[in-house]
Amino acid sequence: MPMPTKNIVAVCLTIIAAILIGCSNNTSDSFKWTVCGRVVGPKNQPVPDVPVYAYNGGGYQTCSDGPPKVIPWKRLAEQYPTPSYFSTIQEYTDKNGEFNITLESPVNGLVIVRHPDYLQVEKYIEPNRLRPDNTIDIGIIALDSGASVTGVVTGTDGTPARNVDVGLYQRDISYDEYIRLVKTDKQGRYIIKGLPDGKYALAAWDEYSTPCEKEIDIKKSDKPAAIDFTLQLGGTLTVLVQNRVDDSLVPGYAVYLEPRVPSGFTFRPTDAKYTNLIGKATFDGLEDREYWILVVPPDQLHAVGHILPWPPFSPHYLLKDEASVTIKVDPAIALKGRIIDANTSQPVREFRITALPDGKAFDKTYGNPWEINSDTITSPSGEFIIDGFRPGRWLLRLNADGYIVPKDGFSVDIPVGGLKDKLEISLNPGTGKINGTVLDAQTGNPLAGVKVNVYEWDGRPFGASSLDTLTDTNGVFSFNTLLGNEFPLTIRVDKRGYVKWEIKFEQNKRPAIIEPIQLEYVCTLKGRYLDANGQPVPGAKIILAKGEGRGKTYHLPQTTTKADGSFEITDIPKGEYFVHYHDKKEPVKFTKPGEVVSVVLK
Repeated sequence: MPMPTKNIVAVCLTIIAAILIGCSNNTSDSFKWTVCGRVVGPKNQPVPDVPVYAYNGGGYQTCSDGPPKVIPWKRLAEQYPTPSYFSTIQEYTDKNGEFNITLESPVNGLVIVRHPDYLQVEKYIEPNRLRPDNTIDIGIIALDSGASVTGVVTGTDGTPARNVDVGLYQRDISYDEYIRLVKTDKQGRYIIKGLPDGKYALAAWDEYSTPCEKEIDIKKSDKPAAIDFTLQLGGTLTVLVQNRVDDSLVPGYAVYLEPRVPSGFTFRPTDAKYTNLIGKATFDGLEDREYWILVVPPDQLHAVGHILPWPPFSPHYLLKDEASVTIKVDPAIALKGRIIDANTSQPVREFRITALPDGKAFDKTYGNPWEINSDTITSPSGEFIIDGFRPGRWLLRLNADGYIVPKDGFSVDIPVGGLKDKLEISLNPGTGKINGTVLDAQTGNPLAGVKVNVYEWDGRPFGASSLDTLTDTNGVFSFNTLLGNEFPLTIRVDKRGYVKWEIKFEQNKRPAIIEPIQLEYVCTLKGRYLDANGQPVPGAKIILAKGEGRGKTYHLPQTTTKADGSFEITDIPKGEYFVHYHDKKEPVKFTKPGEVVSVVLK
């Protein structure tokens, strides 16, 4: 993996190891424990002001046969030097090298001591050592000085180069595990300490020079490895950005420069600058090679770093042996329009419109056109304005519930100067109908004010149509603007205190009138979890499942025990279930709607 040619950024890989399977534990606000220790150097002298990081959280847990199995974070910590799990606390050692940190978690912990002059040290704390409000003394943590490298950087004129970047990168690994970046002092000298033995790439550069890179095999020794550098002056490139309509220079555009690599465009820019007031960006210290140039307008800057910009939003050029290049960009265009009901000519308001580049018209070589979009909501008058368009063909996709909208959206061709008139779109309301009645399953009485939702879907990103209504005093509901039988239909009924109800109809199989919907009261499970000594078990995961284990088992909402070992699960339909906790299970039955069952788990 090559050293970047302009910038080396210290990368902190963040891994959230929060995969909880089965009956894994969870954090509990009332569960606190303390870890303490003492940090000493190679000669057993206390090391003050050393940052100590303490992590705690879930780790990997399973609930298979036998006692709960914990696959600790330590494996992750060995691969990633700067993990960030559920919670991180940083503290510095005092003048005696001692530290004392309090954390909250009933699971496990990891302590990392990191100092730039010493090797990183990690101490994993097993879960069986954790008890509420106890203190764990991990004793003396002895730091090892490890290997080091030093040298002098000389400028292009032969004098010591001060304040020059020197970067170190470990080769032959999958991740940027040991990236170190330092500056040279007034004498041009640098030193990097606390390194594991291994092969590294080392480079030095400044704003006006090309990086000088060398490989080195560093091993622990009484004397640091010595590597000197002499900087080499790089080339200069000027990028001018012009408006394609009137050739005026435009400020505020981001210009990205990326060396071309054999695998193609990777969008890991060597450098990035904004065009100044006269529309110019200048790059110094460049190697003589081919580069990509990306120019991104201000209204598209949010995309950089998250998705890959692509033409025509970011014109790109390849160049070599050029001192300057001019890139012409299309000015931003605002699209104005109005949406009306085709039958009544009344405005259609509060509908979402998403503008997407037409993938058939735009070049998709450098990205998926669905990745960059702009959207808005129609006003009470049915009008909308979307900024940031570029000339070309666009698709307007509407999330217009109750109205018939083409699946692929409305195609709009936008010229360089924009549309002269407002775009007017007429939508036909749906004509499909369905109705039904909602009843109390116990009394047979109608339920008024119950929310009913119908959802039609045909694979669109935002669905096809989603409508809501409330039942009247007779428990009746109706929908009169459904899209039609060619759409699959889902009906959901939700009322507080009752079991949620849902039914799905496949394409061309929906009835005009559905059978009366019978809603049942929800059941509730309450209980406590105690250990063999009768003491409460806090932070334990409780799962209510329709089955004993694998196979057709499905899980209901889960919970964790409180500080006193108590728990509660509601919204349960009547029936037979199993309560799963750690490696055990307990049968429980709800025989009538609204029943409350209490259990004690041991």
